[in-house]
This record gives sequence, structure tokens and C-alpha cells, in this order.
Amino acid sequence: MKKPLSQKIILITLLLIVPIYIFASDIIGVTVDTSGNVGIGTDTPASKLEVKGDISTTAGDITSSGKVTSTGDITSTTGNISTTTGNITSAGDITATKGDISTTAGDINSSGKVTSTGDITSTTGNISTTTGNITSGGDITA
Repeated sequence: MKKPLSQKIILITLLLIVPIYIFASDIIGVTVDTSGNVGIGTDTPASKLEVKGDISTTAGDITSSGKVTSTGDITSTTGNISTTTGNITSAGDITATKGDISTTAGDINSSGKVTSTGDITSTTGNISTTTGNITSGGDITA
């Protein structure tokens, strides 16, 4: 069902004035702030997309031209985890069960494990973990 243009204009006007919150059981699920930043699990997103919790995909890659950061795990079950200009950082595990983990201009840092069935590559940075192992079915290059 298409919304009338007047409803679309009201929504855009509200977004410019006040943040929009979507609640789930009295907890803020999604926030869109006045700068256009989107937060999932946080009401104060500091970047275009900020996720408080785990980031995962079951049918694709996790890719960024900046950084990929999570307070939980970062998991891709069928794709790659990669950045071109930033770090891949997790307070939990970083796992690519059927792909590579790579960054061309940053570090790969995990408080847990770094695991990939493919390659783990940091072209100009470091690969590190504080409490787990770094395991690869392919090459590990830093």
C-alpha cells in the first residue's frame, strides 16, 4: 500500500527535528537520529550504522569501506568479513565459517577467537586476539 506524499513529507520533517525510535517490549530496538545515523540496540548511534550486540549474516558478506566493530560476536556463515580502510574489531569472536576474514588497511582484533575456513589477511596491519586462538583453513597473513 502506497503512502500519500503528505505522510512521507511529515515523516521526513519529523526525522529532521527529533530522533525516531522503534520499541520492542519497552526496549529501544531501532533508532534513527537527526543526523541519519541508525542504531540497533542503542539509542545514541555514533555512526551510520551502530549495532550493540552480535552482527551476523547467514546468506552474504559483512563488508565495509570503514570499520566493522561489535560489542558481541561478528559471524558470517556463508560469506566473507572484510573492510577496505578500517579495523575489524570484536569484544567476542570473529568467525567466517565458509569465507575469508580480511582488511586491506587495518587490524583484525578480537577478545575471543578469530576463525575462518578461508584466509585471514591484514595487508598493512596486525591480527590479534587476547583470549582465544587464530585458526584458518587457508593462509594467515599480516
